[in-house]
Amino acid sequence: MSMSQITRPLMGPKNAIIIGCNILSSSLASSLVEQGDKVYVLDPDDHTFDWLEEAKVESQRIVPIVGDGSSRKDLERANASDTDLLLALSEDDIHNALVAQIAKHTYQTRIVVCRIDDRKLHEMYTAIGVHAINTADISSELFLGTAGN
Repeated sequence: MSMSQITRPLMGPKNAIIIGCNILSSSLASSLVEQGDKVYVLDPDDHTFDWLEEAKVESQRIVPIVGDGSSRKDLERANASDTDLLLALSEDDIHNALVAQIAKHTYQTRIVVCRIDDRKLHEMYTAIGVHAINTADISSELFLGTAGN
């Protein structure tokens, strides 16, 4: 599922949460802000927030939060009860899957997408209805497609 495949309401401000701050989440956060969202980015390491676009952080359209995406307290700080999109993009597949389940079942977040690069875990979570993306597979397809294979 790509960002272009996610259907969200056009009217009114929207909130999104991204778990894990890295180059991918920074790019997605900027894109979501350009679409009118306010984006909360949770990561336990405040140094990772250097990836975020400074002007969007200063304008508070992107809100960095030092915290754990599996912690209800930290999710509440990120306005989880009023969020319709959560992207779990940390480097830890198990953590991403846990956060996805919390968002779906505790907060009834309408759209939850998580990064799961382990193929076995990816298949398992996809089978139970979690929108899981394997970034290695997507990158491989793009590289091979560009190379003409």
